[in-house]
Amino acid sequence: MCIRDRFKIMRKRFIVLTAMACLFAGQVSAQWNKNATPVQIFDATSSESDYYGSSPEFRRTADGKTWMSYKIWKNDENGQSKVSTYLQLLDADGNKVFADPGILVNDYNTPTWWSYNGLAVTSDGCAVVTVADSRSEKFDPAMGRYLAFQPAIYKIDQEGNFLWGLDGITYPEFQYAPFTDVYVMGDDIYFQFTEIEGAVPGAGTGPQSAAKLVGEQPSRVEEGAMGTFTMRYSLDGVPAWDDLKQFGGQMAPSVGSDFLLVGGGSNGAQVQRYNRDLEPVWNEPVTFDSYSCTAHDLHPYKIASDGNGGVAVAFVREMGQFSHNIRLQYINGDGELGFGLTGIDTYADEAYDHDYCGVALNPETKEIVVDWEDQLGTLYTTTVGKYNYYGDRLWGDYGIHLGEKQSQTGYAFQRIGCAPLPGGDWMVVYCDVQGWADMSIVFKRIDKDGNEVWKKNVGRSIDVVDPALFVESDCTYLFWRENSGSRTGINAVRIFNDGSFTTGIEEVTSETNAEPMEYYTVDGKKLASPQRGLNIVKYTDGSTRKVVLK
Repeated sequence: MCIRDRFKIMRKRFIVLTAMACLFAGQVSAQWNKNATPVQIFDATSSESDYYGSSPEFRRTADGKTWMSYKIWKNDENGQSKVSTYLQLLDADGNKVFADPGILVNDYNTPTWWSYNGLAVTSDGCAVVTVADSRSEKFDPAMGRYLAFQPAIYKIDQEGNFLWGLDGITYPEFQYAPFTDVYVMGDDIYFQFTEIEGAVPGAGTGPQSAAKLVGEQPSRVEEGAMGTFTMRYSLDGVPAWDDLKQFGGQMAPSVGSDFLLVGGGSNGAQVQRYNRDLEPVWNEPVTFDSYSCTAHDLHPYKIASDGNGGVAVAFVREMGQFSHNIRLQYINGDGELGFGLTGIDTYADEAYDHDYCGVALNPETKEIVVDWEDQLGTLYTTTVGKYNYYGDRLWGDYGIHLGEKQSQTGYAFQRIGCAPLPGGDWMVVYCDVQGWADMSIVFKRIDKDGNEVWKKNVGRSIDVVDPALFVESDCTYLFWRENSGSRTGINAVRIFNDGSFTTGIEEVTSETNAEPMEYYTVDGKKLASPQRGLNIVKYTDGSTRKVVLK
């Protein structure tokens, strides 16, 4: 039976309000923090599960809400970890729409930590969730584990209705596809999953092995073939093709309904532009760097779109054991390389170790900022560098080190992310690490020259894992999984882009002998002189304060 015939059986549009979704939590007061203390969305310490809120994914909607998916672990009748997938929606005020623990999306036996779930938001505000599960119940008593990894995709609206059926759309002919993902390009939904033939945990495969398959594009689909497969759906769940296409890689929007596919090639990192039917637009892929990424995750290339069909791409280059550097390149929508035939090292030389990068792009100013972990002797700190589309280093050869040197214990979790703000400023978020699981989150707004506009520390003695950062016109949102201390579970913090935690601004008086030096508006634009109302004032002692002039 072809996919389209099978779909006709499944396509009956279920408008099912699940029992979990019926229990709205509208009576809960607004969740967003009113000060520098993070709020807890889910409390793992109160759960009866073995592990609550693991592997979270977060996405923002156009109407100011937040979808989040996560896993809850429990033991099944075989004594094996049973991983159920849940979904929660926060409204614009931070209230949970569905009662805890959220909408139960998938309760089949799932291959525990070894699978990856995808989450995306459609233009109509719905969540699309992808999973891999063992609904065929392939349990091997001798090995003591479930062997099936069947891919499935669900679409759920903001009322909790399962629009593509309670069991989603599945591909039972694939039983070894633990890694699923989803991309939304306009009104097109692309479902990807990676088949690894006969793969079980501990058999020498894993996320890094799956990542190597991404970008490989054999010419046809073969029975039992390994590789990454793709299907395109409409918003109504109608498949675009009769059969899956063997195709995969990291996708980013380009011109019109086209997209860019980024991955590794035989000569280094490469990119190709495709139309919505997965047909190449350029005669051949463009090799944009002589190196390829050596990171071990399913999204090894960090991509920022320029809003005009092009992208900036940053990735980690391995230079030897425990030695890395960050590479950066800009590619426009026509495949032209901004940095020449190969990318550049974000740090001007190879004297230190750099790792765990992120990238952001400001289409207004045509500037790119990369943040990464920087080794300074035996300690580490977060560093940011700014570049134009031609590869010029705008913040010096070595970027800007943020804050003081930080301890080695929190190396992998110090950087969180960065994003542009109106007027050319940037928001950079990172962790100030005092010790293992003893961090505070730092929000720092810097101007176009790299000068600090304001800095706020949030929380203390926390452990930031799986962070997701969203910077919007008025506020910055940070979500993460807390793995220790009094806030174990899923936490969040919101801060306004003027550095406050609430919309109510009070006049600030300060006992200081410092003199006002510079004046800014709340959105970071420098003023020649103070204006009536709220001003951000930078003083000669380096401090920054909010001042209301009447």
